[in-house]
Amino acid sequence: MEKSILLNRKVLEKLDLKAAPVFFAQEGFFGPGLEVVSDWFDVAVCRDTTLRYFSDPVNPAPAYKAGRLTVIVGANHLLNEIASAIIAETENGRNPSMSLAHEARVQEAVQSSFQSQSDCIEGESNGTAWHWYHVGSAHHFTTTGSPQNWENFFCDPEWMNVTAGALLRLSEHEFQPGSIMEFARQVERQQLQPLIRVIEADWSPKLTQGVYAWMGRHEHRWEAGSALLTVIWRARHAVRKLEWALDCLGQEPSQRFAPQMNEIWRQLILAESSGPFGGSTLPIDVNSGREQGDRVLQVCAALREQLPACPRASLRQPVRFGEAMPVTVEAVATSELLGGEGRIQWQRTSESLYICEVRLRSEDNLCGVRFKRETEGVTYCPSCAEHKPVTIPADEFPKGEFYLPLANGLISLSEKLHLIRENCTTAVAARVSSEDSWVRFATSGMAEGRVFEWRFHLHCGTLEDAVAAANRINDI
Repeated sequence: MEKSILLNRKVLEKLDLKAAPVFFAQEGFFGPGLEVVSDWFDVAVCRDTTLRYFSDPVNPAPAYKAGRLTVIVGANHLLNEIASAIIAETENGRNPSMSLAHEARVQEAVQSSFQSQSDCIEGESNGTAWHWYHVGSAHHFTTTGSPQNWENFFCDPEWMNVTAGALLRLSEHEFQPGSIMEFARQVERQQLQPLIRVIEADWSPKLTQGVYAWMGRHEHRWEAGSALLTVIWRARHAVRKLEWALDCLGQEPSQRFAPQMNEIWRQLILAESSGPFGGSTLPIDVNSGREQGDRVLQVCAALREQLPACPRASLRQPVRFGEAMPVTVEAVATSELLGGEGRIQWQRTSESLYICEVRLRSEDNLCGVRFKRETEGVTYCPSCAEHKPVTIPADEFPKGEFYLPLANGLISLSEKLHLIRENCTTAVAARVSSEDSWVRFATSGMAEGRVFEWRFHLHCGTLEDAVAAANRINDI
């Protein structure tokens, strides 16, 4: 995150553009760890559907505080705004002029979208009325098409007249366009509540199942979100190894190779873009993501060959740190394969660390592995807060299932037993449910016969030591 922000700021500075004080992530991703961006941003935007999917506050506030960061709760969708305009026109005895295709698109959106609450769309703060008309992708202003429908994903002047009409209706009610910062200054005039419980997700978690659409769920056979993320984690591991090698060589080599390292980080951040993942990807997106990850690996290997020999004692130990020869042991935690044939093997690498090797050939749509959880709540480290574990009590679990990304791979199975997913072997999200006591890692929609080889680690000991081990294993 920090690397991405700094590189973006350098680009803006080069173009003589001022950096905005508002943070809004691609696909509207939001989570408790985003408090760290307060070093660069004053405000972050979270869509109301993200908050409501997990906590569903009865009276949601228009803004909250997360440390020094003001969190603005955005709401509504342009298509819903257009639907409201159509209803108002009809109630006033006027017949809205709209083509059959446009009307069908609006009806489809209203029926399928996760609707915003009226309290989140419109309200009043310190005597000033406000109204949200859209928090979503910008293409909805110019076309009813989607990226998957190539034949109609073009600018449609008739549709633009429809969207303009919906916005003009707001001006008739004496609303004026305003910026996020203007709204933030208005709501900050009163005491803001601390941010309520939120679990990492995008702006449409009901449709995407939180992070699962990017980390395990596949709607088409060409999608490969979890596999692509694994490639990118391998690329990140290669970048981090280069950094450690340069650190061990001293200041002069680090300065000499700084331009190459900056370029490698830029390429890695491009590979980490959400474009090749999720439910709206095209084959070209997936291929581009894979090629970008491979490119980073190749560049890292080429640069590593240019570096002088590094004293072995100064290099970080490999992932399998501990005993020189792992010892095969009985299962340390209760585990089961799902949706395929394979095996689970346990090995001890030190007094406190074990490896769990999973090999599975898929036979069903859903396949993976699950581990028994003995805790009532669930403890993990949010993204951007990999050194700060948090616990979600069982009575605060969302109804049904939810998914955790596990940036450092850590999730606790009991007070003294902590599971660590090795991200260079799999990046499938962890499923937790209020209806069972399992932590499940499973893909869906992959081709039958696909072979998976995943590695997990089990740390026996304190949570503090387990967090340190997870951050070491996954190069945080």
